[in-house]
Amino acid sequence: TFLLIQIIKIKCSTTSNIKYIKLKLIPCSGTYTPGGVYSEYLRSMRLKSNIEIENGYVKADRDPITSFYLAPERMTTETLDDGYQCILRNIIPIPIKSVRDDIEPSILSAMLEDGSGSNLYTWSGAVITDRNRGVLDNLSLYFNKWLKKPDIKKLLYENIRLSGNSASPYHSFLTSLNKIADITLTGILIEVADSPDDISLSLGAAALFSKQNFVDKWKLTSKNFRQLIKQERQSDEAKIVDCYLDEAVGMHLATGLPIYIAESLFDRVSINGLLINEPDTGRITLQAPYFDSYRESLNWSKQLEESRAKPSKKVLKVDEIVDASSFLKMRLSEKRACLRASGIYNLPRPREGPKKVDAMMIPLLDEEVAYEVLRRLGETRGDYELASKMQDFETRKPLLARLYNEASRKGDRIKAKAIIDEMNAISMLYYDPNNP
Repeated sequence: TFLLIQIIKIKCSTTSNIKYIKLKLIPCSGTYTPGGVYSEYLRSMRLKSNIEIENGYVKADRDPITSFYLAPERMTTETLDDGYQCILRNIIPIPIKSVRDDIEPSILSAMLEDGSGSNLYTWSGAVITDRNRGVLDNLSLYFNKWLKKPDIKKLLYENIRLSGNSASPYHSFLTSLNKIADITLTGILIEVADSPDDISLSLGAAALFSKQNFVDKWKLTSKNFRQLIKQERQSDEAKIVDCYLDEAVGMHLATGLPIYIAESLFDRVSINGLLINEPDTGRITLQAPYFDSYRESLNWSKQLEESRAKPSKKVLKVDEIVDASSFLKMRLSEKRACLRASGIYNLPRPREGPKKVDAMMIPLLDEEVAYEVLRRLGETRGDYELASKMQDFETRKPLLARLYNEASRKGDRIKAKAIIDEMNAISMLYYDPNNP
């Protein structure tokens, strides 16, 4: 009953003219069919069959797994005739993978605002401290260069693991971070982590941390979202750190900060779920994805017929790229596919820009190919199109020398100086994909 009241209290609106939407956790756990809607799309495409619907759910030969759900602050609901079931429109599942058994109790503990979760659920700081590529792991990369405090991770590790009085590990982590490192969480976002094709994608989360003196400036909102994300790249006041979706949910509960998502992405990944109140036990669960009409299932099947999967295109592995021109002509999507085919799945987020993909990929190329790529990009100052048209070991110096002579004869000192500067830059043969 308490949970139903809390769900009804979820307020505020999302309108068509808002580019970023605020999300809030639905205060109950539930189940989710692994893979969800988009995997069912792909599966049906491969098998050239229609999606099967049974009792409102996608019929699949996989067991549901535990999941939490995010919803807009004004959620669309529809109570069914029996009064014990309610359809929740446009919610986002956050499945809890079975690789760890401490995530669910940690989130449930954080969900209880009065702090009583530490008495009801068993949790430890390991859900934060022992996560490879988790929020603490990624944030620690900045401790030395950004904060000039290389020993902070050890202090945080010890403090979080010993903080038994906190409401949850997320409360402990953020309190310790503020106390020891003097930084504060100012924003949480969900974004595309990777998108192998036009149909499927994987979601990721990130957290915005600010030095204590600049918290007000870096407080993330729907209005300043794009501005802060852009400014962060060159700022020494705040940093965006990748994290797991469940970590984002836990930090959201610990701080009350909303989770932001682009409206276009929300429209793509949100699904319907069914909230069930079991009268005999009083237990409330949420199940998804849910289809509430036969017509809807037919519409999905029609979409499948119109977008059958095309034969997959052969994807090169990194070690199969034998010359610089092949690399320089690759589109960003092809580079990401190449890295995936080479067994690298933890790719830079699209938010970080294409140069981050190059910074990851170029060092993996054959040594001679990598040198030629960097040499050409150095000569063209990062102009990929121009660099891709060059021949191996071709240099632009003779052309620049002729242009310099012409500019000198005409007395154009400004142009002549610019050409000399370019020739000097070429002589360095230096190109950094992280800072082009």
